[in-house]
Amino acid sequence: LAQMELEHDWTPRSIGSYGNVLYRLCNDPPRGFGSEARLQDFEGRNGTDLLRQHIGRSWGRASAGRRANVISVHHTFFGWAEDEGFLDEDPSRRIKRPPRRRANVYRPPAADVELGYRATTLHERGAWLLMGGLGLRAETVCKAHWSDVDLRRGRISVSVKGGHEDEFPIAPDVLEELRDVYRELAPDPDDHVFTVERHL
Repeated sequence: LAQMELEHDWTPRSIGSYGNVLYRLCNDPPRGFGSEARLQDFEGRNGTDLLRQHIGRSWGRASAGRRANVISVHHTFFGWAEDEGFLDEDPSRRIKRPPRRRANVYRPPAADVELGYRATTLHERGAWLLMGGLGLRAETVCKAHWSDVDLRRGRISVSVKGGHEDEFPIAPDVLEELRDVYRELAPDPDDHVFTVERHL
């Protein structure tokens, strides 16, 4: 884990997720190993079969995406063990990742999108533009501040999966509308892009 953090710049969240999978392998070893498993016990096809059984027993009811992630963790770990000379062959190499299911995303007709846009207030319009014009997730938009939006360069900085910051370009038409919203609202840089009006 220290090597992944040092040499591959993994985030604490990635290290924690990776460690949880390996922790389960160490504390719930595949059947046939007794109470303790050694790396050498995973040699050959028998080791692959035992590892496959362990993944199925521990993660079989998880989503296809989660199972694919768990198998990838085992690929990374046993690949490292093989490279370091602890194993002659990576037993997880024969285990295939399940195909990820495509999300069933509803895409409203353009007329409905236009109607929704017209129904927004000035305070809601920035968030609407980021979601509809850039395709950002609602959670990402709710966290966005105006300081994250570079209206001069046409870029937005957001937190992506894994805790990393990334920059995305803003389409010219969306950028122009965001500039209009910014001019009318005159927000502070620390203000959230998504705000609502409260009538007292």
